This record gives sequence, structure tokens and C-alpha cells, in this order.
Amino acid sequence: MSVIYRTRTPCTVSSETIANWYAYCREMCVIALDADYEDEGLIGCDGHLVEVDEMKLGRRKFHRGRIVEGSWIFGMIDRDTKAFRLEICPDNKRDKYTLMRMIMKHVEPGVVCCNKNKICQEARRRVASS
Repeated sequence: MSVIYRTRTPCTVSSETIANWYAYCREMCVIALDADYEDEGLIGCDGHLVEVDEMKLGRRKFHRGRIVEGSWIFGMIDRDTKAFRLEICPDNKRDKYTLMRMIMKHVEPGVVCCNKNKICQEARRRVASS
């Protein structure tokens, strides 16, 4: 048997407290996701194709134009096993060294990686024919 109590006095919480709790919960989710990735190991193996892509997660500034404020997310998915990894680009850098470091962190060595374009389609055919 459960008892529900009601109160007539409203509780007030400052917006700063709410923002702090939101940031804390977001950080805990990222830590849990990283731990889960480490438990699962690397994605891909011989003969598998890993697609990589990046996107900017955010919203347009003042809901006008193409200026988007937010973070760049780098994603990788093994098309055969459906295993995937997501990572926020550190300092919103998307240079080849940063992206290669993220690929080496999450993908088995020797796996064919490609993005969604003609090169990826050609790589998919090459993997399927071997």
C-alpha cells in the first residue's frame, strides 16, 4: 500500500540549480556511454564495412540563416553487426588528425572505413566480392 502526500506550498528551485542538475545528468550519461563502449570493445572485423559520418548537433542562431550553434558529433557504424559508436569532437575540431584518432580508438585495425558517398558504395562492393 502506498501513500501519496500533497503539499499546498509550492517548491521553488532556481534556474541555476536546474542547469547544474541538467549538466550533471548529461555528464553521467556520457560517462556511462563511454564505459559501455569500453566493455564492448572495438567495432568491425575482417570483411566488415564501417561507415563513418559527422553531424552538427544544435540549433540555428535566432532561428534564421544557416549559422548553427552546437557540437560536432562523429559516428561510426558496422553495417554487418549494427554496432555503433558516437563521440563528440573535442573542441569542435574536425581535422584529419582528430577524426583519425577517434577512428583508431573505436574501430579494429584493418577494417574498411568510408563515408556515405560513391567511395563507400565502391568499398561495399569490394568487401562483398572478396
